[in-house]
Amino acid sequence: MSIVSAIIKGALIIYENIQKQLKRIRLQIKQNKEKIMTTIKIKGMSCQHCVGSTKKALEAITGISNVQIDLTQGEATFEGKVDIQTVKEAIAKIGFEVIQ
Repeated sequence: MSIVSAIIKGALIIYENIQKQLKRIRLQIKQNKEKIMTTIKIKGMSCQHCVGSTKKALEAITGISNVQIDLTQGEATFEGKVDIQTVKEAIAKIGFEVIQ
């Protein structure tokens, strides 16, 4: 094998490894984009029943997971990439208002 052939073969191996690494990085970026955490302020919650209703309403939205409700702060935190208007409408349907 000539020196030129060996250099080309080595370069191809390096190129293939770089491509594999880029593919893994793209997958990680995609997964991280899907795990966006959002916190919203909700006006009107006053009891544990309110917490349950809010949690259920948010969990019913496609794309939302890991819903946490903080009654004392009047906040809901969830994971997922969704349109905020969809969230506002779901909260309004159960009698509360997203204020932030």
